[in-house]
Amino acid sequence: MDILTRQLREWLKLIAGDGFAASILAAVGVICFLAFGLGAAYDLVGGLLVLGLVTAIFEARSRAKNRR
Repeated sequence: MDILTRQLREWLKLIAGDGFAASILAAVGVICFLAFGLGAAYDLVGGLLVLGLVTAIFEARSRAKNRR
């Protein structure tokens, strides 16, 4: 559990440093909230959240490499 917590903190630190990646994650969060409101299946909403998190992390890492 400690490793998972540490990894999550690193991902959040990475995403928080990149405005575009944070906006991707925020948009996915809003879409998932709306999907719950419209009665979407939990599997679909969970998949959307995971996809949004992976996209935000990939975007933040690729932008960090381009800045170097």
